[in-house]
Amino acid sequence: WNGLLHSGLLVSAFKHIFTSPSSVDQEPKAMRSGNARIHGMRAVTKASIAYVATQAHFGLTSTQVFSRTDHVTDSERFYNSILDLLDDDNEKDKVDQLLTLWNRQVFPLYSDIERLPSKNSALARIRQKRAEYKERQENGTA
Repeated sequence: WNGLLHSGLLVSAFKHIFTSPSSVDQEPKAMRSGNARIHGMRAVTKASIAYVATQAHFGLTSTQVFSRTDHVTDSERFYNSILDLLDDDNEKDKVDQLLTLWNRQVFPLYSDIERLPSKNSALARIRQKRAEYKERQENGTA
């Protein structure tokens, strides 16, 4: 895993595709929302890393047309191989570290700490009511 999928080129490609080409610069100057914001993407996913790696791989070849049936670059196999690696349960710790690294680089406001709802939020009240209901069921008073 030493350097695997850590390339600055891949991060830049990700930003070009999902946030905006100007987000690659230190001071973004985009005038409209990028694909990530438009589609509610708040974190890097395994599939998005595999997609960007596949696009970068294709871009670095001499192949003229992107095709699933191209036997030279075999983009579909390349994508699936990366996704299989990232989905491997034996690699979970390394993959979690990789995702955290990517998220910190691509989404500056990303936090890998689970956000707890405030005490007065609707979610907190629903969870409280649900816990009370379960307790009553267990005690036979529901």
